[in-house]
Amino acid sequence: MNSSFTFDHSYATRFPSMVRPVLPTPVASPSMAILNEPLAKELGIQATESEWVAWGSGNQLPAGAHAVAMAYSGHQYGHYTQLGDGRAIVLGEHVMPDKGRVDIQLKGAGITPYSRRGDGRATLGPMLREYIISEAMHALNIPTTRSLMVVQTGEGVWRDDWLPGAILTRVAASHIRIGTFEQLAKGGDLDLLQDLLGYTATRHGFNADSNDVIIQEMVNRQLDTVMNWMRVGFIHGVMNTDNMALSGETLDYGPCAWVDEMRPMVVYSYIDRWGRYSYQNQPSIALWNLGVWMDAVSGLLKGSEGVKAEKLNQFKIDARDACERKWTRMMANKVGWVDVESNDDVRLKQLIGLMSRHHMDFTNTFAALTIGEYGAFESIIDMEWGEWMGYWQYRQANQDTELGRRLMRENNPVCIPRNHWVERGIKDALEGDMSLYHRLLSVYRNPYSVTIAGCYRIPPTPDEVVVHTYCGT
Repeated sequence: MNSSFTFDHSYATRFPSMVRPVLPTPVASPSMAILNEPLAKELGIQATESEWVAWGSGNQLPAGAHAVAMAYSGHQYGHYTQLGDGRAIVLGEHVMPDKGRVDIQLKGAGITPYSRRGDGRATLGPMLREYIISEAMHALNIPTTRSLMVVQTGEGVWRDDWLPGAILTRVAASHIRIGTFEQLAKGGDLDLLQDLLGYTATRHGFNADSNDVIIQEMVNRQLDTVMNWMRVGFIHGVMNTDNMALSGETLDYGPCAWVDEMRPMVVYSYIDRWGRYSYQNQPSIALWNLGVWMDAVSGLLKGSEGVKAEKLNQFKIDARDACERKWTRMMANKVGWVDVESNDDVRLKQLIGLMSRHHMDFTNTFAALTIGEYGAFESIIDMEWGEWMGYWQYRQANQDTELGRRLMRENNPVCIPRNHWVERGIKDALEGDMSLYHRLLSVYRNPYSVTIAGCYRIPPTPDEVVVHTYCGT
């Protein structure tokens, strides 16, 4: 096992105009808040606690690190903005024992050339939030960045009040975003843009035979990730193009949340006052973001301008059709229908409507169907609901029953990070008690286990409902 990171810097070397060298700002009195030992083992890294704290605080760079902040642009709530890592610093690409590579990034490590008027810092609460939620997403079998550790800085950070500072060490397949391509497209250098497309395809295992194939595969991977969000009732909260990673990993856990009571247009982020990034809108926003990305790379398509425009339009139509098919297949998996029939999209949308009408809990409804807790539905007096359940039972009886049940078990978690529990665990942690946080972490690492879920699968009472979530970094 390595005693330290094994760094390479292929992105920074190949695209020097897209990074700026910068060193983390030292902190006063760092200490470990939490270390992800299973992930450290996966990465092939063994270190003492003092080494972890030194690296995770930015006070000491690991051997071979070459710290940079990355440049990118982004459409934020539909408006184009030039951005960049304002408080995140990539130390390099760690080459793992299996020869795969991941970015190692310090989040909250100080001012960078892209900080604008920010202080480059992060606070403990949001960093603990990203840690626990990214671990939950990983356990739910959803592509995601991971959190290696959270280090407290021993310094205060001003956010309407003085709050404890912290730095999160994030592990990502890469930090190449839709906004990275937007940045290069604005510069008009098609050779560099082509180089980035090829690099991204190779690094993330896309078929690089042609630009057309790369585009189609990248679109499919993005849509698959968003369908996974929809599968578990996850709301990203800030689906700006700078928060959409071309690797297909879920990137940036700011004001994210999970649906409790089924409300298709539910929004938790206090920023999203118009519901642009509501639960129901996520597939259409994914298509919008992908449209921005396809516009950015359209100059790389072959043919005349007319041919390029026609091909680009067809890509967008194909993406929309694929999105609809993927939603239907995802929902069919949740109700255990092995085959998708012609009218299933109508039946599945009807189910969502019924759940919304009767204020049914999203996770518990599908879990009850999966594990046979049919008593959960006894209070629902509705002929349409009775008819839907009758049809569901008919489909179950006229197919490979065991395969249908397996689909449900694999796609319906029993326990997700309920917003009120996450908030409570973080609140206790900020007061010096990490016991609930660690209990939640152990539950969320086993989301499909009925026996482990316990009380943490119970929906919130009216007094416990979380109305708004905050980025707060």
